[in-house]
Amino acid sequence: MAESKRGAWFRWLKWGDFVIVALVALLAVALLLAMPDRFGDSRAAAHLTCDGEILCRWTADQLWTGGETTIEAHGYHYMIIWGQGRIRFAEADCPDQVCVRTGWLKSEGNLAACVPGHLILKISGATSEPTEPDVIVR
Repeated sequence: MAESKRGAWFRWLKWGDFVIVALVALLAVALLLAMPDRFGDSRAAAHLTCDGEILCRWTADQLWTGGETTIEAHGYHYMIIWGQGRIRFAEADCPDQVCVRTGWLKSEGNLAACVPGHLILKISGATSEPTEPDVIVR
């Protein structure tokens, strides 16, 4: 076979191309360093809101020690339990029970909502656990 006479790909680049690559690399490093507390040891906290107003807050330490509470919102009664760094709606007398079937919340951004009671239970802050895959497709 005939050998290509073009040469290596990087010899085709001009000095401006190297400047652009360097700027993109610097921007990537700057964005990585600017991410607030992404690699720190901040831990999760949870809060329960009703119509945008925070009803309850749980610190990371409270989520690990465990406990339970009952809440009444818009004529419905709810039991919330927490422990081992996670939290959930354990019981509710709302008609659809979506909040109860959501199960345990343990990762940042997880939430359980009850539309009839106007409640949102959400985990905020980074968790101390390693992240798990959201979905596994086979």
